[in-house]
Amino acid sequence: MKAVIMAGGRGTRLRPLTCHVPKPIVPIMNKPVMEYSIEWLKHHGITDIAVTVQYLSDEIIEYFGDGRRFGVHLHYFEETTPLGTAGSVKHAQSFLDDTFVVISADTLTTIHLQQAINFHFSKQALVTVLMHHEATPLSYGGIVTDRNGKVIHFVEKPKWNEVCSDLVNTGIYICDPAIFNYMPEHPPYDFSQHIFSHLIQQEYPIYGYEADGYWSDIGIIEQYHQTHVDLLNQRLVSSHYKEIAPDVWIGERVNIAQEVKLEGPILIGDDVRIDAYATLGPYTVVGSRSVISKYASLKRSIVWSNVYIDEHSELRGAVVANDVYIGKKK
Repeated sequence: MKAVIMAGGRGTRLRPLTCHVPKPIVPIMNKPVMEYSIEWLKHHGITDIAVTVQYLSDEIIEYFGDGRRFGVHLHYFEETTPLGTAGSVKHAQSFLDDTFVVISADTLTTIHLQQAINFHFSKQALVTVLMHHEATPLSYGGIVTDRNGKVIHFVEKPKWNEVCSDLVNTGIYICDPAIFNYMPEHPPYDFSQHIFSHLIQQEYPIYGYEADGYWSDIGIIEQYHQTHVDLLNQRLVSSHYKEIAPDVWIGERVNIAQEVKLEGPILIGDDVRIDAYATLGPYTVVGSRSVISKYASLKRSIVWSNVYIDEHSELRGAVVANDVYIGKKK
């Protein structure tokens, strides 16, 4: 089976973080978010993957290359103008010649994909939408299915008075290639806004699979932050890191001075320097080649790479992008 990762979005809801960084390269726990999608697909035996790109595509292609170092084969399909979610997948139609999986580049999940694939084939579905329970479904597409799992109602980003289910669209789909027969020739068009509504109205076999496991869409700053909290709480830390104290993980060549206070959960990247009397509080992530100076204090903050935080500075719930200098506290 093949897959397609949609990596062409501009990430406007994550700005200013994505002004100069493509969303698929935005770091989660010091690793580009799209890497998680690749690892998830590979874990389920899918290694032949199309990647649709448009915004800052050169940076995505330069980082991920042909996928060899991740143990997969990546094939890029570049859009000159935005085609919409479904339009971008149709752009890769020549590659997707059998049943395939669709996932967004800004998604993290531990959902058991094979169970969803088994469900898809058992229903002889044209499309299977993976669904997840969300206590606050307003930022997602709400889904209602009948007792057999067939989708009968879909509301994109409902208001509270339109909420009819806590099951939401994860943006992960299993598709029969016949889906391309129901896509217009001229994009842009989206799965949720255009294709699914048409399929439901015509009573085509579009099904919803209620998936277990962790799922997060980092499309907004608040969820970006929450995802780090979730992963640290669940101790979902790469084996690259060493746990030197309870819930304190560090990378390679980390220099931590005496009298530094570390209170986990914390993740510290490679080649980081932390000077004397600095404090790193819970839910702090520090990217590679960053410096935390004397008496600086960080709590619930995400610091990217090559950041210099000067003496006595205080960060609380902050996100600091690459190559930033935080001055001394006066």
